[in-house]
Amino acid sequence: MTTRPQIFHMASCFTYEPGQQVFEPRDAERTPVTVVHTAYGPDGRRPVVVLQRRGQEMTRNADPHHLVRLDEELRPTGIQLAESFAQLAASVDAHTAECRFCQRQYSWWGTCYRCLTGKRMIDAAGGLAYYRDNVLPWLTGKPVDPARVCGGQRVTVRPVDGPEVEASISQIADGGRWHEPGEDRLICVRMAPDGKPVLYPVAQVFHRP
Repeated sequence: MTTRPQIFHMASCFTYEPGQQVFEPRDAERTPVTVVHTAYGPDGRRPVVVLQRRGQEMTRNADPHHLVRLDEELRPTGIQLAESFAQLAASVDAHTAECRFCQRQYSWWGTCYRCLTGKRMIDAAGGLAYYRDNVLPWLTGKPVDPARVCGGQRVTVRPVDGPEVEASISQIADGGRWHEPGEDRLICVRMAPDGKPVLYPVAQVFHRP
């Protein structure tokens, strides 16, 4: 008896081969971990990459778009990400045109009414967009692009007169005034624990995947 190979609806950029070395952006040490295999998570909807650290028997799971290949030559470029997203979007549109469930979904990014395949494809597109807008620019070490950030997005602020701090993008400045990211070359962020909005120069705000 033969079994059909499992097909994962995910961007080709995030197809990891067993044995590949990767690290997680949230790990400050960039500790290498080895890819064991890819499987669907407990919800049966989102692929997860099963990882194992050297010398350890235990494994753990990570989202494909929350990983970075150790070999820089294997990391997807901005052009490759754009091409992959276009292919995914075309696949979503083609599938939606033939699926009576997905046709009920009024928003392209929405998943409420989509079938399982449609949900998986939209999840894949969302993961790709996350890597493109957060991980890729983080790897460059450059400040955020105000045109590409959104409210609630995690960032790191590096003030010239103090240590770096973790924060999140806010569009509500002190006094309840609306503030667009990049307005007056400033970005409004909220920092824990008080969550008070503070304005910082764009050059001092960096991505934090």
